[in-house]
Amino acid sequence: MTCHFDSLDTRRDSLPPRLSCAGTVIALPVAFANAKRTGGVMHELTLCQRAVEIIEQQAQQRGARKVTGVWLEIGAFSCVERSALEFCFDLACRDTRAEGCTLHLSQQEAQCWCPQCQRNVQLLTTLVRRCPHCHSADLRIDADDSVQIKRLEIEQE
Repeated sequence: MTCHFDSLDTRRDSLPPRLSCAGTVIALPVAFANAKRTGGVMHELTLCQRAVEIIEQQAQQRGARKVTGVWLEIGAFSCVERSALEFCFDLACRDTRAEGCTLHLSQQEAQCWCPQCQRNVQLLTTLVRRCPHCHSADLRIDADDSVQIKRLEIEQE
């Protein structure tokens, strides 16, 4: 049987994520650190190791034989490099239930609210934080700097 853990928002302040399996919904409390790049140190491996710890924990709790799919969302301001994350995820999954699983990545858009012109705006780059319409620097950033586990797909024993 294949089960899907949906909406695994791994920010500490998020609502509990849920597991959907054959019509059953179970709350799953999950915590995951925000991504921060410090001094050029590659943090993608550490993020992936922590994600795999959480994935293993959730798979074990549900009696999973294997994790077949993982959906991660990369925050717009996370400073995570997609190719490095893919490479590190494969390394972190070795000798776990998630080894060989399919990794699905999505990139959160840099959404902001401009109080000056009263518009939702999308930044073209996270490096320039000015409204593209009125050029105001007074933006409320709606995007975040986390990497979130959005969904897991498992095979049960």
